[in-house]
Amino acid sequence: MVAAAFLVALFGFGLGFYGPGIYLVALKARHGWSIEELSSVITAYYVLGASLLFFGVGSLFERYGARKVLTVGIVAMSMGLILLTRVARLWQVYAAFTLMSVGWATMSGAAINILVAPWFERRRGLAVSWALNGASAGGVIIAPALTFLTARSGFELALGALVGSMVVILMPVVILLLRPRRADECDPPDLDITEPRASLSSAEAEPFHLASILLTGRFISISLPFAIGLTAQVGFFTHQMAFLLPTIGAVAAGWAISLTTFAAVVERIIVGFVVDQFDRRIISGLNFIVQMVGMAVLAITTTPMLLTDVRCSGLAAVI
Repeated sequence: MVAAAFLVALFGFGLGFYGPGIYLVALKARHGWSIEELSSVITAYYVLGASLLFFGVGSLFERYGARKVLTVGIVAMSMGLILLTRVARLWQVYAAFTLMSVGWATMSGAAINILVAPWFERRRGLAVSWALNGASAGGVIIAPALTFLTARSGFELALGALVGSMVVILMPVVILLLRPRRADECDPPDLDITEPRASLSSAEAEPFHLASILLTGRFISISLPFAIGLTAQVGFFTHQMAFLLPTIGAVAAGWAISLTTFAAVVERIIVGFVVDQFDRRIISGLNFIVQMVGMAVLAITTTPMLLTDVRCSGLAAVI
C-alpha cells in the first residue's frame, strides 16, 4: 500500500503540483498570455482542487473505495493535460485545469493519507512519510523530465509521453493493489492494539459532524499553520520556473526544481524516523522555522547558486 501510494504521489505531484509552473512558462511562450492571466488560472485550479477534496472527495473514498475514485482522478488528470496541449483560447486553459483539479484532488497529500493511514497505527507517521516521498520524487523525476522533453521535442510530445507513462504505470497499480483492508490485516507492530479497536461497537463510536470539527481549536491549530506554509510554498513553486529561467535557462531551472525536491526526500526520510517518537508539534514547528529562514534569505539574495541552496533547505521542511 505504501509503494502504491508512493507511485500515486509521484505522478500526482509531478504533474499536478510541480507541473503547473512549467506549463505556465510553456503556455506563455506558445500563446503570449501574460503571467498574471495564467497565474489566475493556476490559482483557480488549486482552490477548486482543495474545495473538491474538502467537501466531497474524502467521502467518495469512503463510499466507493480508492480504486474507483483514483481511476476517475487519473482519467481526469490525463484528459486535462492532453487538452492543455490543444488550447487556443484562455477559457480553454481554465477548462483544462478544471479537469486537472479533479485529478489533483484525488492524488494530492490528503488523498495519500486516506490511502495509507487505515493500514497503520503505531508506524503511521513513518508509513505516510515514505508514501509522500513520492511527492518529492515527482519533483526530482517528473519536473526535469518535463523541461528536458519540452526543450528537446516540444510541449505536446513531452506531456503526451508523461501522461502515457502515468496511465500505463498507475492503472494496473490502482486496479490490482488498492482495496479495503480486511479485518485480520494489520501492520505487525499494531497486533496488540488492533483487536480492541476492532471490537468497538458503532454505538460507542462518536458521530462525525463536519461543522463541529471545523470549529474546534485542534482542527484550526493544525490546519491554519499548514495552510499558511503551503500558500507560501505553492506560490513560489508556481513561479520558480519563470523566476529562474532568465538567470540559468530552462533545463537548469528544471534541475533546480529537482534538487529542491531531492532535499525534501532526504528530510522526509529523516523526519519519518523521528516523528512517531517525539511531539509532532515540535517537529512541525522546527520545520516551519527552517522554511521561514529560507524564505527570508530568498527575499534578499540574487545569486543563482544561493537561490537554489535556499530552496533546498527552506522548503524541503514542509513538502
